[in-house]
Amino acid sequence: MEQGTRFLVPRNDKNGEQITINWLLNMRYVGDIKSTDAYKIGLYTWNGKHIVKVEAGMYEQIYKISEMDFLGGEAEIHAMFKDEKFLKTVFARFEQMHSDFGEVLEQYEI
Repeated sequence: MEQGTRFLVPRNDKNGEQITINWLLNMRYVGDIKSTDAYKIGLYTWNGKHIVKVEAGMYEQIYKISEMDFLGGEAEIHAMFKDEKFLKTVFARFEQMHSDFGEVLEQYEI
């Protein structure tokens, strides 16, 4: 039996006729790579990809790594996302995201 979340997606085919696509989402949570009070890094697999979600507060970055193109395994992904030099750039990006979002909120007086 199929496992996952099933949902219907309305689309138009090439002739403009409305059709409904039946999708099955089967994302599997593998586990946390690293977690603190400030951020969480989780590893998932889905559709032939390793998916790494880095969450910090209200912001999120997602890295999709094709299982076909990546010769390493889960151990190498864990090592990559524990690398301090790489994480420094990830968190700098979060700071930039927060700054950008703050500016647009200010611009629209929200």
